[in-house]
Amino acid sequence: ELREQLDRALVTARMSYEEFLARHAAPAGLDQHRISVAAVQSLLADGEALVATLAGPDRLDVFVVRRGSVWQRSVAVGDRELAARVRIARQLLGQSQADAALPALGALRAMVFGSGADPLAGVSRLMVVAHGPLGAVPFAALWDAKEGQFLVERMTVGYLPSVAAVVRLADSAVSGRARERMLVVVPFPDSLPGTMEEARLIRSLVPGSEVRRGAEATERGARAALTAGMPLHVASHGDHDVQNALFSGVTVGRARGRSSADDGRLEVHEILAMRTRSPLVFLSGCESGLGASGQDPFDRGSDEASLPQAFLIAGAGSVVATLWRVPDRGAARIAAGFYRHWVGGDAVKALAVVQREEIRAGGRMAWAAYSVFGARRNLGLGGP
Repeated sequence: ELREQLDRALVTARMSYEEFLARHAAPAGLDQHRISVAAVQSLLADGEALVATLAGPDRLDVFVVRRGSVWQRSVAVGDRELAARVRIARQLLGQSQADAALPALGALRAMVFGSGADPLAGVSRLMVVAHGPLGAVPFAALWDAKEGQFLVERMTVGYLPSVAAVVRLADSAVSGRARERMLVVVPFPDSLPGTMEEARLIRSLVPGSEVRRGAEATERGARAALTAGMPLHVASHGDHDVQNALFSGVTVGRARGRSSADDGRLEVHEILAMRTRSPLVFLSGCESGLGASGQDPFDRGSDEASLPQAFLIAGAGSVVATLWRVPDRGAARIAAGFYRHWVGGDAVKALAVVQREEIRAGGRMAWAAYSVFGARRNLGLGGP
């Protein structure tokens, strides 16, 4: 009986806290004001496109905005049916069944972009604002059966929290100095041996990076790095709270006390209360990129309380996160490839390059689990 009372009290407290945030929390930096289509178009460069999807109970609406055009498509598919299709694709991808996943990924691509004239022809950089079940889909892995290639083989793919966030991209850039200092935390070097390999590879690739492992990794240390504006790489466990996403979190260190400020976990509600100028937060953990729409059922809730969204609200420039569980040794290889190409601070381009390398190498599709959220532009876009 006492346990039931405590559970009810906890649920009540969480609901009250969520309501408080809804009334008082201001998502600084995400620019929630309205923005016109013309304003968005004026901020897009040649070769750039923004795709926004809106899933409802009866239909899916897709918009592709480019500098000189707007393409729109409505599909008679409700969010529950869409969620079922997304679930199948994710299960196949999570099991690395590439051959079996391709038809499901091809069907999703055809549903979103149609089977006629390609609305992404000539696009080299795609920004995605996905609502509902499609927020749990790696657009980079959408399969073009006609061309026999994944979307990321044609263009770079990044995610934005809202259409209006494109304004923030236009006003921000990350210089090469972002690589000069970085904190890498490895709380579980023994139970996750691949994370130490990951840390060693990063230290060899990023001059000046500091690795804290085991008992050396603490929440206070991670908080201090974020406050100082340092890039932060977390090789650890992440989890999503299905009942209340505000209590989703990632383990950044060992617990040092009973205080929530140093219990070793950074939870969404704690991140929302922080401020950072970190150019990059890399969450190399299990399902660290999922919001409410990434859970079962997919059509419940939104992604406003996901870990990437929380870090963006706190002021981070880019967040790399995963959409499903990745074996720690595979994660080490992908992280190393990312930092080899993270030149000038362009996380979207760095991830695309390493994903293409993984595709050419064949084998498992762990690369598809990774996405870049809220990525700032590099100093000059360059090629795809």
